[in-house]
Amino acid sequence: MRKTLNRKKAIKILEILGMKRGRVDVVEGEGFKIYIINGKPFLVEKKGRIVKSITYFLSGNEVRYVKIDKGAVLNVLNGADIFRPGVVEFSSFNRGDSVAILDENGNILGVGISVVSSETLEKMEKGKVLINVYTIKDKVWAIEKGLI
Repeated sequence: MRKTLNRKKAIKILEILGMKRGRVDVVEGEGFKIYIINGKPFLVEKKGRIVKSITYFLSGNEVRYVKIDKGAVLNVLNGADIFRPGVVEFSSFNRGDSVAILDENGNILGVGISVVSSETLEKMEKGKVLINVYTIKDKVWAIEKGLI
């Protein structure tokens, strides 16, 4: 069911995108929320975390990403977090940022939250890089793309 957030809650959501004004609706599902900002599903809340959505990244709003090797793709699509050995390329990002998860061809697979900065990642040989929040195999994406 889609409902409009009150002004106080909407302001908190808009701040995540660096916006001051706009209409914010929310669609709630089992274990997740999709926030629709001015008609676009740009934020997702799942696992207690709010991230920029796949739609947000596909809209060309920003380019924070990690590319993973083909050996990691199936595991990531099934919900696995992203670890350094599977990362083949990445952009600049800070710890705690929403980061798009891409395959080697640049196709978006999902969105995660960085547990390290790209600066730290560059020096790493092993360890966790992103917490995988949701992927294109997730029911969240099925609902999100229906809102586009």
